[in-house]
Amino acid sequence: MFLIRSSFSILILFFLFLAFIFPSALTSFKSFIPLLLGLVMFFMGLTLRIRDFKDSFKKPQWFFVATFLQFTVMPITAIFLINIFKIPSDFALGIIILGCCPGGTASNLIAYLCKGNVALSIISTFCSTMVSVFLTPVLIFFLAKENIEINVYSLIKSSFFIVFIPVFLGLSIKIFIQIEKSI
Repeated sequence: MFLIRSSFSILILFFLFLAFIFPSALTSFKSFIPLLLGLVMFFMGLTLRIRDFKDSFKKPQWFFVATFLQFTVMPITAIFLINIFKIPSDFALGIIILGCCPGGTASNLIAYLCKGNVALSIISTFCSTMVSVFLTPVLIFFLAKENIEINVYSLIKSSFFIVFIPVFLGLSIKIFIQIEKSI
């Protein structure tokens, strides 16, 4: 497990370095981002057990707390940074948008690399994404006085194809392999 975690870290650092030095070299992979994120989630699904999700659902207050913190701490931090560093309004809007958006696949990967509760992270990501349909436009309007539109269908569809289905497939394959081993 240590080898997998350290390999992930090395790959992340390698691609960060590559993107910093040769940004144009990675732009051709832009259209593959959803597929690659789904692949990461699939491999995370291979590391999970149904019991991990059952244990997380026994304490639903934690994904409510995580979702609440996502839509309070992050926007407040964005406003704080904008005010402290006197960030111009063009950039401030981008920081506010980032602060008002839900967590994503990267947070699940970080939870995995840090030996956190990956099942809880995945459930929290899914919950915050669903809540973001309503909260993100309201928060952005409140904090930046800008209206944004969210394509609800596209958001839900991408959440299922990038997070839910790959994790479910990875988990299913792991279960199938374990059943085959026990026969």
